[in-house]
Amino acid sequence: MQTPHGSVRSQMQHAALLAALWVCWAQSTSAAVSDVGFSDVTTRAFAVVWLSDEPVSSATVRVFEDAAGASEITDALSVTVTSTGFLLGIVKVNVSGVAAETCLYVQTETTASSSTVDPPSPPFPEICTQATTTKANALGELIVSDLIRHELLSPDGATPAAGALMLLSVPGLGAYPLSAFAGDGIELPDAFVDLNNLFGVATSSNVEVVGGDVLEIAELRGLLCPELDNQLLLRFRRAPVHEEQVTLGVRITELENPEPCFFANTVCDDTINILDVQRVLNFFGTDVGECRFNPDLDIIPDGTINILDVQSVLNRFGQSAPFDP
Repeated sequence: MQTPHGSVRSQMQHAALLAALWVCWAQSTSAAVSDVGFSDVTTRAFAVVWLSDEPVSSATVRVFEDAAGASEITDALSVTVTSTGFLLGIVKVNVSGVAAETCLYVQTETTASSSTVDPPSPPFPEICTQATTTKANALGELIVSDLIRHELLSPDGATPAAGALMLLSVPGLGAYPLSAFAGDGIELPDAFVDLNNLFGVATSSNVEVVGGDVLEIAELRGLLCPELDNQLLLRFRRAPVHEEQVTLGVRITELENPEPCFFANTVCDDTINILDVQRVLNFFGTDVGECRFNPDLDIIPDGTINILDVQSVLNRFGQSAPFDP
């Protein structure tokens, strides 16, 4: 009987060709980069934050004096990668050594299965540093805002989300969010930011956050939740009242948990209306363990957002602060 060596050889050659084509395709496929933004902007520094749809091995930014990218000044600045979330596709790069009130333009570079630059071509996104640093408020008193901590958990609601990133904004007050990774300088699952580093949208200088100010805390969990179009899980809180402590005659900053909003006031604007109902409906039918599940909207805490939670808001419809328990 004649052995079909030619047929076997042909199949092996075909398989080898397919394998080679697969390798070439894989090498030519770039990570998709999204949600490029800025945080922690001061008079001398800023951070660039973005997402990749693949785990990241390295990342950096290029900085230009013009939107067209004709004048690069990266080498004149200090560019430092501070990510602890590379495996989640979350990147944070700090840039320092910038002058106050200076507008610069940034291009990101991400290395995953291959290298990706974003935007791939000009114009590049603009970031402007703040004008001045001040330690006093409008009354001439020393600004002493607290450090705010927040738990970052996996979708199961229990496991610390190591490498997840918190973005904390103060709407109407802060010009840019503050950011911190879970477990960076604090025990997991917490992340913390220093509100003393917040600069005002109106003043371009340090601003004071007082008790009751609304805080928007966005949880960025990256590849823990790759199916989400919008990677941010948004939580509303209020700044705690600063419980004054004085050491050697100096007021000191404290590490505080933010205060939850009234349960039915889901957007934390002191009025219970259609916005609050709609926010619950937006997450209707989600269960704990799903990336879209928002525990703030599980008003009847049974692990699912359903008609009971909607009804709880409707029962308070039309009420305004101060709310009765």
